[in-house]
Amino acid sequence: MEDASLSIARGRILAVVGESGSGKTVVSRAVLDLLPSPLIRRSGRILFDGRDITTLEGAARRKVRGGQIGMVFQEPMVSLNPALSVGAQLVEGLMLHEKIGRAEARERALAMLARIRIDDPARCFGAWPHEFSGGMRQRIMLASV
Repeated sequence: MEDASLSIARGRILAVVGESGSGKTVVSRAVLDLLPSPLIRRSGRILFDGRDITTLEGAARRKVRGGQIGMVFQEPMVSLNPALSVGAQLVEGLMLHEKIGRAEARERALAMLARIRIDDPARCFGAWPHEFSGGMRQRIMLASV
């Protein structure tokens, strides 16, 4: 894919849609610097809040990726770790990006699950990703963004 340009207003959500093979995932991964080898971003810039995030490294990049910009992949098992419970993964992300304690992260994770209308957030919190359908795993990923 060449010459992609996206603009998103503050507080809005962008859905990238198109035919299979049209480059949706490649463009989205490029924004987050998650391109699989051997793909590379050759040129251009990615502006977020007025700064070029392609110049960020380490902790500064992690603060933006996941903390301010999120992505829900079509197949959420790409993002969910099968060795960790759903709750552990939500808590880990919150503690990394929000700098809060475990107890507050747990309460916020349960609220996130309730927000996406999971019937029993407490059960979901302790369950493993493989216990859910693909659609439910996507909802869990949506709770995290």
